[in-house]
Amino acid sequence: MKKGQYTLGHKWLYYAIAIFLITVMLLFFRAKIQNDIIMETACLEEVEYELIMTEALFSQNCFAYYDEDLQRTIEGSIDFDKFNEETFNDCFKFLEQDVQITIYNRVLGDPASRNLTTEKLVKVYSYDNVELTVAKFTFEESLC
Repeated sequence: MKKGQYTLGHKWLYYAIAIFLITVMLLFFRAKIQNDIIMETACLEEVEYELIMTEALFSQNCFAYYDEDLQRTIEGSIDFDKFNEETFNDCFKFLEQDVQITIYNRVLGDPASRNLTTEKLVKVYSYDNVELTVAKFTFEESLC
């Protein structure tokens, strides 16, 4: 028997174990990468926060000011007459999480303590008065 045949013939168990271990490691790394990708795409709280702020500041159905003379909604502005609990509930009835919006001293939403606050500079239209102020959007901190 030749030396190559002798080595291959007697060490087949080592080769089988090595191939098995390499296969298990590749499957483990594939599962780990796939799990990380799922965790990255499943965490969409930041996107939801941006959608909530956009809805509040840009939608005529929410708090955005509608100018009768121009016949259009002024984006990034707040009609302080619309800034009440009834409009808030109508505007955010689709929400699964709590949100709190504060302008001046008026607070809408759940007043419980939160961890993440974002501030946006807005124009507030109140009667014929226009002022520049900060709107605070407070959310629960993301679990991701």
